[in-house]
Amino acid sequence: MAGWLFGCDVCQDVCPWNRKAKECGRKEFAPRPGQDAPDLAAWVLMKGPEFRARYGDTALARPGRPVAARVLRAGLTYSGDLITERLHALPYSSLAAKRALDAAAWRAAGACVVLCHRAGLDHADLNLHNLLLDRSGAAHLIDLDRAVLRAPGRWAQANLARLMRSLDKLTPDWAAADRDAAWREFMAGYSER
Repeated sequence: MAGWLFGCDVCQDVCPWNRKAKECGRKEFAPRPGQDAPDLAAWVLMKGPEFRARYGDTALARPGRPVAARVLRAGLTYSGDLITERLHALPYSSLAAKRALDAAAWRAAGACVVLCHRAGLDHADLNLHNLLLDRSGAAHLIDLDRAVLRAPGRWAQANLARLMRSLDKLTPDWAAADRDAAWREFMAGYSER
């Protein structure tokens, strides 16, 4: 697999959005020492607690710890399969539909989004389907395929407006006061960080 874990490396190379992208010099996006070229065999054999300790706060945690891998070579091409542990998390959209989100969950979502915004991450499709809440109460932002890095600007407010529209659209049976309360908690989490 030429050192690739998820195929994301080749996606980054062939993505038309990346052709004009400038190299990011921000240290927040630099590979961490010892994590820029992981050994696939050691990675697959790593136990859950060790995986979470080493990669739990990285993008590698989103697909989960791999539990099995296979590479089939055919001449100059290959195909690969990777089975990973599941992130035990649910989309905010389904939790909102069940009215299963408390103030802490909304604050966790706000804290997650502001971290991305402060890093300059403009999520092109920020909505309740792309925010996940895990069993520990931590929020996760997914579906970054169209995200771009930007300097601070109005785009962050546009992201938030899109998320608010998503909340309005996906909670038609909620009273306006309930939506307002959820949004206030989200913004409190957004402002706390």
